[in-house]
Amino acid sequence: HGEGKQVRTLTYVDDLVDGIVAPLTHREEARSQIFNITSAEITSAVGMAQQIKELTHSESPITFVPQRKNNTQHEEPDTSKAERLLEWKAKHTFQEGLTLTLPWMKEALANANG
Repeated sequence: HGEGKQVRTLTYVDDLVDGIVAPLTHREEARSQIFNITSAEITSAVGMAQQIKELTHSESPITFVPQRKNNTQHEEPDTSKAERLLEWKAKHTFQEGLTLTLPWMKEALANANG
């Protein structure tokens, strides 16, 4: 949307699961708390598209559409509480997550198409 400059923090699924389970395996103080379970790496929408194109060797153009009303432009959640109480921090970068996800997606598509 817009120029693709909005930024997000994206978390590889294995890291996310570890973060969700972490309160169950840590001290009582961590239970019933609210945590930001996300990567600290900030990636722009256009940066995500460029990395996906690069990894998949796609020659497809990146298409921009009008900005959505009230679209969040910047997110940068504080993960320090999860790091402190859960000893949790995302292990994978966005690029690593893409690299791990692509083979899974290819297999899922192959299985879906028979």
